Amino acid sequence: DDLLARLQAGTEEGGIDLGWTGAHSEWRLGYAAGLRRMALLIGPPVFPAESYDSGHLRMTGEYNSMDKAVLASKGSQIDWLAEMGRPEYGSDGSFDHLRLRASHTFLAGRQRIQVALGAESVDTRGGIVLEPAQLGGAFEMAAFADGELSGDNAAFTRLATWWQPKEKALLPVYFGAALEYGGAWVGN
Repeated sequence: DDLLARLQAGTEEGGIDLGWTGAHSEWRLGYAAGLRRMALLIGPPVFPAESYDSGHLRMTGEYNSMDKAVLASKGSQIDWLAEMGRPEYGSDGSFDHLRLRASHTFLAGRQRIQVALGAESVDTRGGIVLEPAQLGGAFEMAAFADGELSGDNAAFTRLATWWQPKEKALLPVYFGAALEYGGAWVGN
């Protein structure tokens, strides 16, 4: 298995946010400036890395009423991000980055059922190169490795169930199954 090509991406960023934190939620509005780099490595020739200034406005929000951080029994979670980069904010080009993740978990007897969805879009208008939207990993298209699916757009939906055969075991063991559908693509 020879590696044909590798994309390296990195971001160095600093900013300031103003926000509000409540019992189950957090809302923030801020400005960030940074340097984003991308390099494409193909065999022996290495293409020069491209870097871009990425001054942008950023809005984030999160609502989380889950009773546990992992394998929750009940609750909802919504996490969203909107970034808008423009030359007047210090960016080398214009870009929009939108991301939404949402899930709801409930109990049906001893069985936990979770419905989840997510979507992400990166629109650079051809001006600069940003790290693409990515899917893959334990709770987002589990058949793929973290970030294995990537493109300008990504979306998924999941229906999962899990249960614990013995509730008060010294070492908790869970059994479960999931149906997932989604992917990543380039363009509209």
